[in-house]
Amino acid sequence: MGRNLTQYFRNMSLKDAWEGDFGLLFKLGMPKEQIYKLMHELDRIKDKSLDFYLDYLREPDSLFRSIYGDGYISEGRKVYTYPFVEGKTIPDGIREVVGPVGTQTSIWHRETLREHACLVAANLCNQGHFDKADALLLAVLHDIGKKYTAATNNKGGVCFYNHAELSAFIAGHLLRKPDADNSRAKRLVAIIYGHMQPLTLWNQDTNWKTGEPVDYKVRFLKEALSFFGEDYGLASETVTDIDLFKKCDEGVEKDDPNIARRIKDGRCLFASSTNPLA
Repeated sequence: MGRNLTQYFRNMSLKDAWEGDFGLLFKLGMPKEQIYKLMHELDRIKDKSLDFYLDYLREPDSLFRSIYGDGYISEGRKVYTYPFVEGKTIPDGIREVVGPVGTQTSIWHRETLREHACLVAANLCNQGHFDKADALLLAVLHDIGKKYTAATNNKGGVCFYNHAELSAFIAGHLLRKPDADNSRAKRLVAIIYGHMQPLTLWNQDTNWKTGEPVDYKVRFLKEALSFFGEDYGLASETVTDIDLFKKCDEGVEKDDPNIARRIKDGRCLFASSTNPLA
């Protein structure tokens, strides 16, 4: 069983995620086979339709197979076993999560990655802060890194450590254009990179290792300020964007017909869109 990509994107900066330097992954010790497969996948899926990216969330591509194996057929579909996080020994009574690609078995999610993207797309479009094109791009790309970071946690659920950094790395490759104004793409990548921080770092006021006081939201603002060339307005707007995005990034915790309707609405939004950068 191969290892997932969690460890290689731990502590990756926003700048590094945007630049998408594969050389850095070699330095971080990511297996060459997986780096080359990631390169191949990003070349293969670049400049595709939004509907393609939506389906890609459930596609067992070559990189996915190199991490989780070829899977086996169960009830007519491919099923994969997610490795235990960080390769640690699985506690007694805990079994590795088994499911099709895109499974999200946790207390926060009962929907697949594909369903989640549809739900977030509908939420974002209803909110009205982002235009439709940006809303759909954010919805389908913000969790794309979950495909390659899925692992079984010590409670027998699935976790996706550092998926935001990997999602930003992937999104940068898909959205960045050579010799073009990439200001829009940089904004979207920054939102994807920081989309988990309102739930994790921004509500903490001390460093969990040292106990020292720290304002992680201010720290992110400083990182965004450097990323956007000392443009305080753009950096501040990105922090606001992330806060507003997080309100739409909900999961399905129980059966709810209203959520089912929104997932269906989101699927219709993707079906009516083609060019991801139109």
